[in-house]
Amino acid sequence: MSRARVVAAHRRPVVRLLSRFGGQELEVALAATTGWRLVVAEIRAVGGRADRAEPAETSARRGPKKRAKSGRADARHLRELLMISRLPESWVPADHRLDLRVTVRLRHTLIATAAPAGR
Repeated sequence: MSRARVVAAHRRPVVRLLSRFGGQELEVALAATTGWRLVVAEIRAVGGRADRAEPAETSARRGPKKRAKSGRADARHLRELLMISRLPESWVPADHRLDLRVTVRLRHTLIATAAPAGR
């Protein structure tokens, strides 16, 4: 059992982190975060399994707040829920739908930046 934190969602640090687990069974609980698709893709590339936690239900399963929340406490909570098979998972659209969303967002951005100033 191990925990780690990757601050920036860039491929190189994620790959470097996952290389520590070569040949081991890998199951990861992820908080909803920017760059989650990249992290999930790299986990799958090394044969691991990634579970995305649903934020509101995960927080509810923590119970009443007793002290200030920290990244370390969040990681422990996710790990414990995963280990007892009680991690509430977020719904993730199929890959083709996620890819379509990226295409639509890109098109929207390109149109917005190419539009004349008077529009």
